[in-house]
Order: sequence, then structure tokens, then C-alpha cells
Amino acid sequence: MTGWRLALALAAALRATALQAQETLLTLTLSGDLWRQGGVVRLFALPTPAADIPDTIPPTATVTDRYSEVQLRFPETGTYRFRFAAPAEASQSAATELMSVMGGATPMTQGFTGQIPDGGLVVRVLPLAEHAGDSADSRQQAAWGIVEGYDAKPPADARSARVLAALMYERPWRDVGLSCSGTGRVQVCAMPAAFADDLDAAWWRDIARARLDRMRDRAVAACYDSGWSVARCEAVPDTDEPTYRPAD
Repeated sequence: MTGWRLALALAAALRATALQAQETLLTLTLSGDLWRQGGVVRLFALPTPAADIPDTIPPTATVTDRYSEVQLRFPETGTYRFRFAAPAEASQSAATELMSVMGGATPMTQGFTGQIPDGGLVVRVLPLAEHAGDSADSRQQAAWGIVEGYDAKPPADARSARVLAALMYERPWRDVGLSCSGTGRVQVCAMPAAFADDLDAAWWRDIARARLDRMRDRAVAACYDSGWSVARCEAVPDTDEPTYRPAD
């Protein structure tokens, strides 16, 4: 082997060794509606042969949409970690909370199509009003999911974020397909802009259903708690909200 070929081979081997040994840290910068209003980010980690990793530079990406999926390719013999960052111009830090941990999943149908993740995370991005509101009252209102205005966007409090995460795995949304962009190492996927208003409407609908279910559960519990001898409760017809009374 000639000298230059040997040098190239050694460089490639050293690069592969570095990739295999390193921890891949993906920094995700929050922006736009996701930064201001909060939302849900699904993070998928895709083990990949070191030779197929484009570079050793720590990967970064910007996430803007209130529902986003991020796919990270990392060396299959290495490890990975995710970090959320605020926009450069922001005075506040990013605030997130882990909603759930995903196990192994089916192959990706967009982005890095065909690759199988070894797991991932579902993360809620807190709205600014919840962690950086002007007062304790405004922060509490945001944590309860209270928003004002006829054109208000769906809230991203803990309950409403779970509603969105579940909604995106239901038909027809899981069949719409996300639009992805990025690099050979990181893909960021989101709902096509043409469906944004429809998604907001479906999200509001499911938030309302979840709140109605909680009201119904509380009404049933209040009925049974109204007396020690209550054996059965029945719905009261023609009421403005779920109401139950002891059955005769």
C-alpha cells in the first residue's frame, strides 16, 4: 500500500474509532411557536454503522413546530444524549419535561426511511407563560391550560400535551405523513403547513373531550360520596354539564 493510501486508511480508521467511542450529544434549539407556546417533541435514536455517519461534529438542529419528531443517527457502538436550548436572543432558559420513554419501534416511514430506532423519548416543551410568566397567577393559569381569545391556540399544559401526543398516533393524522428536512445525521419532521389549522381543530376537540371526561368522573364521584347508602348513580338529563344523582 502506497504512503498516501495508508494515510487515508489510517485516517478513516481513526475517524471510525472516534465515532464508535464517543457520546453523541444532539443540541436542539427551540424556536417559533414551539418556543413561545410549547408543544411535544418525539426523539428517535437510530443506531448506525460508524462508516455511514457523515461527520464527527456535534449535531445541532432547530425545532419550530408544536408537534415535531427528531431522528438522530448515532454510532451503533456509542451512546447518545439530547439537549434543548433556548433561542440565542432569549433571556429565558428552555424548559422541558419528560413525558414517556419509548422502546424499540417500527422502521421510520419518513426521514431516515427504513432505519429502526432503538428507542427514544417523548418530551413536553413548556410554554413560556408556564415557566416565565409575569406573575405566579399567570404561570398557574398556563399550567392549568387556560388560554383566552376566540383565536387562541391549543394550550400545551401537561394534560393537553398528552392529548397531542396521542392524537398524532391516531388516524387520519398518522396517515398524513410528516415532512422532514435536515442533514445526513439529523432529520426534523413536522406536519405539512397545509394541515396546521386542521390539526389545531382536532387538538382542541380532543382537549375538550378529555376535560368532559374529567368533569363526568368528578360528577359520578360526587354522587357516590353524597351518602353512605348510595348504591347506583344515574345521569341527570338536560343539564349544562355532566351531573349525576342517586338512582331510585
